[in-house]
Amino acid sequence: MCDLTDKEKLKLNTIQKIITGEYNKKKASEILGITTRQVNRLLIKFKEEGENGFVHKTRGKSSNRKVPENIKSEIVNLYITEYFD
Repeated sequence: MCDLTDKEKLKLNTIQKIITGEYNKKKASEILGITTRQVNRLLIKFKEEGENGFVHKTRGKSSNRKVPENIKSEIVNLYITEYFD
């Protein structure tokens, strides 16, 4: 099992309770604060990917908007040398 946040654990436990028959989709949607259509999507994701389906796919990756370190250092160098005033 991977590291899940509290919100992801709640989703996982609720979906597992739907599968075991403790909850229906309407009750699960009320607990999670989402629509029944989104509950259906979570059920499909759980059946296809298991617990890992609830982990956000970009977790652990750097942002695609991150500025590379060499450009940052060049900007700082220009600021110090040419634009100091």
